[in-house]
Amino acid sequence: GGAWPADLLESSALLAASWGLYLVFWVAITLAVSLRAPNVRLAMAALLTVWCLSVVVTPRVAADLARVAHPLPSRAELYRLEIERRIQTPGSYEKLRQQILVDYGAKTPADLPIDINVIYAQRAEARINQRIDERTAELWAIYHGERRDYQRASVLSPAVALDLASMAAAGSDDVHHRDFLKQAEDYRRQMMAVLGEAERRKPGAKRTRGDAELWRRLPPFQYQVPGVWRVETAAGQALTALAAWCVAGLVAAFVALRAVVAR
Repeated sequence: GGAWPADLLESSALLAASWGLYLVFWVAITLAVSLRAPNVRLAMAALLTVWCLSVVVTPRVAADLARVAHPLPSRAELYRLEIERRIQTPGSYEKLRQQILVDYGAKTPADLPIDINVIYAQRAEARINQRIDERTAELWAIYHGERRDYQRASVLSPAVALDLASMAAAGSDDVHHRDFLKQAEDYRRQMMAVLGEAERRKPGAKRTRGDAELWRRLPPFQYQVPGVWRVETAAGQALTALAAWCVAGLVAAFVALRAVVAR
């Protein structure tokens, strides 16, 4: 077997560090509670309460509050916004035709260097790309707000910090998702540019069918997985929060141990 890919090594190191800090925290807290509790029954009850609040309640409440604070628009809402935009910015085939003629300094479509239908397609693609960029920017702002609010809950629970670090290591967080969609959209635009160039023809000329050479100009899509430290993930903040919780647990265990020894 060859060497492991760099991104896999980074993800494995992040997972190992995160779970190691999380394990040390719980060992320290268990030791601290066990040393200070008057009996085993109270120690078990206290630890179960801390576990429920930290692992079950806080992450769920934090995630729900983040979604409520940053709601995603429904499909119907997106349709309504698009219809309103089209009403506010009406366009027509004739208006676009006249604009194309003016842009190229031509009197009739026959005077254009390219068939007018090809120009229509190119400009329609440019408008689609603009709308995609606008909508995705709005959606990613919402996702970023959700993650930011959820990340703040890591000061209340180490489980939240562990969740963020695990998602970053597995590449299942919103930042990796956005990176994948960005690369896929860039590939789609590259493909449309190649196809649009192949469609260029003189006015009145017939469309030509694409051959194997055309498709060879389009390399297969290959997603380049970014490392967890090379994108704006919550990995660093999550590790910092876990380290702080680990230190707090060790301090609590040390104080409890000193109290027992001093008796």
